[in-house]
Amino acid sequence: MQEEAGARIVTRILIITIHPLYPISHGGIVRVIEEAKFLSKSGIEVHLVGNITKKRDLEIVEKITGARAYTFSMLTFLTSGIFSKLGLFTIGWINNIFIRWDVNKLVKKIKPDIIQVEFIHTAHQVSIISKKYNIPLLISEHNVEYIKLSIEKQRDIGKFKSIEKNICNSANYITTVSEKDKEELLRIGINRPIKTIPNGVDYQRFQVKKDVRDRLRQKYGIQKDDVVLVFHGTLNYNPNITANDLLKNQIFPELSSKHTNLKLLLIGPGRISFTGDKVIELSDISFDEFPTHLSMGDIGVVPLTAGSGTRLKIIEYLALGIPTVSTEIGAEGLPVSDNREILIARDVKDDLMKKIALLLNDKRLQQRLSENGKKLVIEELDWNVVLKEYLRIYDQLKPGKSLNPKKG
Repeated sequence: MQEEAGARIVTRILIITIHPLYPISHGGIVRVIEEAKFLSKSGIEVHLVGNITKKRDLEIVEKITGARAYTFSMLTFLTSGIFSKLGLFTIGWINNIFIRWDVNKLVKKIKPDIIQVEFIHTAHQVSIISKKYNIPLLISEHNVEYIKLSIEKQRDIGKFKSIEKNICNSANYITTVSEKDKEELLRIGINRPIKTIPNGVDYQRFQVKKDVRDRLRQKYGIQKDDVVLVFHGTLNYNPNITANDLLKNQIFPELSSKHTNLKLLLIGPGRISFTGDKVIELSDISFDEFPTHLSMGDIGVVPLTAGSGTRLKIIEYLALGIPTVSTEIGAEGLPVSDNREILIARDVKDDLMKKIALLLNDKRLQQRLSENGKKLVIEELDWNVVLKEYLRIYDQLKPGKSLNPKKG
């Protein structure tokens, strides 16, 4: 990145998330890790801080990303935990002053050119520090948070909409993962620059050799002629729980009664690992082993009926060349079209079942969707493509020349 004469080049960034940095087991932390990897490879010194993470796990994160990794203090962890037990997870994080203390210490030590906050939960406390030291603040909105809370049936949604607006307007720049989220933030009164940087995937990491896939399928009792439906997602998120239950208890039993070689693969934290004749459930799969385990699937099924942001799971299926059927909600915000990259169902009953059956019986359709999906990922959704936009944003933010705290 080139800066105009007299301005300082962005060389050091502090990225802050509410999640533990390891295990890398859900979409939110996957994006953060991939951002850190990309920025490190781009020559930026990246410092990454998250919720309580073991020392050996921080070392794993540093090896994966090339960043320096830190954890919030025990005071921050315990205080947020108390709020969570009271059913005040989001508000608890927003009002946790110990975040400010932790970040202040890191800022004095690291002297970052830019602070980037993932999700809005820590952004209020961090904005106080960014103003104190005159450091540009970027908020990366993985969801429109008040919509996510409404899906989870939290109270005081109107109040939280106002809080989200005020927090976003305290930043210098906002990013979203979809144009729909961007439009919603503008609608509620965000007056800061907003840029959509979609979710993506490390395409090369998801290229699995056939012999590796075949051996793993054999390990789990999957025969050569078996067809495996796959769905993955953490079960601490209500839309994933609902989709998982629909697939396991309604969709799969009906389909398997007509297709005797059908199996179901469910992956993600919150499950009890189990290998049965028809259903395989896998809980904690490591970051390195995740693509190979996911590759055991033949057809991706995403029966989501609610959600916000965009679904990394679909992009990962596309990267693996797994033809996929999704609801409209599941595909929302992604640059995919029905019958081109995936099949999109109007509902989770008749139309979803119809389109899964269509895909099961049409090998040529499977091949076409697989090829088109991979092409889309390579051209538009590889992390190396989508994350370049951050470099342009950092260039616009033009960090201050010194790290002199403001009084007061």
